[in-house]
Amino acid sequence: MNSLNFADGEIYRKVRYYQAIGRIFIESKWRAYLSKDKQKDLRRLLKRRDYVAALDKLRFIHGLWAGFSFGKVHWWLGMKCREVNCRGCPLEFSTDIH
Repeated sequence: MNSLNFADGEIYRKVRYYQAIGRIFIESKWRAYLSKDKQKDLRRLLKRRDYVAALDKLRFIHGLWAGFSFGKVHWWLGMKCREVNCRGCPLEFSTDIH
């Protein structure tokens, strides 16, 4: 168990950053801060390119990530939205950011 506590949003941002620059070892260290259940939620989320693309647009807005929780991922994916900007999807607002 790690003695440092990082918010889920901060971990997501770091994982995506290190994926983008190809630093897989450091990425895996950040994933290790998550519980096994949250690691599973992260893997499920990362398979959804539409959600990842929308979240990546927001990655540089630091204040948005304090409330991000992997515990909500099953709810997002359970909505079975095929488009991130469909009515009612949790990431609808993100498609307008350029």
